[in-house]
Amino acid sequence: MLNFEYCSPTNFVFGKNTEVQVGELTAAYTKAKKVLLVYGSTRIEKNGLLKIIEDSLKKEGIQTVRLSGVQPNPAVSLVKAGCRIVREEGIDFVLAVGGGSVLDTGKAIACGALYDGDVEDFLTGVAEPEKSLSVGAVLTLAATGSEGSNCAVITIENGEKAGICNELIRPKFAIMDPALTCSVPKWHTACGSSDILAHIMEPYFTNTADVDLTDEFIEGLIRTVVKFAPVAIEHPDDYNARAQLMWCGTLANSGFFHVGRMADTTPHALGERMGADYTHGATLSVVIPAWMKYTYKSKMDRYVRYAKNVWGINTDNLSEDEAAFAGIQATEEFFKKLGAPVRLKELGFDPKTAPAMLADGDFDGWTQIPGFFFEMNQEDRQKIYELAAE
Repeated sequence: MLNFEYCSPTNFVFGKNTEVQVGELTAAYTKAKKVLLVYGSTRIEKNGLLKIIEDSLKKEGIQTVRLSGVQPNPAVSLVKAGCRIVREEGIDFVLAVGGGSVLDTGKAIACGALYDGDVEDFLTGVAEPEKSLSVGAVLTLAATGSEGSNCAVITIENGEKAGICNELIRPKFAIMDPALTCSVPKWHTACGSSDILAHIMEPYFTNTADVDLTDEFIEGLIRTVVKFAPVAIEHPDDYNARAQLMWCGTLANSGFFHVGRMADTTPHALGERMGADYTHGATLSVVIPAWMKYTYKSKMDRYVRYAKNVWGINTDNLSEDEAAFAGIQATEEFFKKLGAPVRLKELGFDPKTAPAMLADGDFDGWTQIPGFFFEMNQEDRQKIYELAAE
């Protein structure tokens, strides 16, 4: 196990009707008593959540300025609009109500609004945030874990995704009422579950030795997603299934399972290369099985353990190769069971031309991250995309 420091200062407020506490929680962080309320569609207006939140804030004497219209794979243009509103209105707190795209938008606004330059500088690596407004989150989708992470992923003007990772933007609190996710459609539940698995599988497939405790935690978390994601899809109002998924999503991207070990972010790199026109989790369910098929022989013991401990595969009468591949097949079949895509053509890519086109992209930001389980060059990436096209 490697040396590490770990701190997760976000206050997680979990359970039924916890959204009514948002005013009290926000009051501790706003002297101006003026909040930017960031959200996506009119769904939270129609279902009454927005009114509950604004009423709770009003009780604490807090004014709200609304910024709606956040889309999946959120655009930097809306972030810039939010930064202008914060400056013009004298706002000193950002409250994001929604899923990962909304939370990422709020986090980017929070640091961008206090920066003299263009917030895009943070996304392109020109500058790093040195200060930020405080951010709060009300979660309505179990997926990215943005409610507890220090990162925000935004689509910049050229259509590429880019990230801000800085402790300053980690939310001060996250309100997590699983009941708010019961209206999430099957497709987004499936894609959200795929994203959760990607976040937790990336640190699992590691070259770091002697990380038994976190291995056990990760295997348990994967098994929990495997158990409850199909339940949430078939029975959307099942509170327990929604609660299990919501907490899994938070833990998966909290950084806790990265401690003492190196992680490999290749699946996210391969998925995000597909661009901003596709649901994030759907790109991950396509590339994860292909990435596993390409890498498993380089770390056979890790894949055999995965097959046994996650999927319960009896490996006694199987060769190492057969056992490892059985775990990969179980993973792919699980994505299919959720209704998530597992081939490039299911996303509309031409299986003949897409592998070369996707592999010939900008992976520089990803390859600078240390700890790759299996380091990739362009030829390796193309072969993975080819496996995803078969």
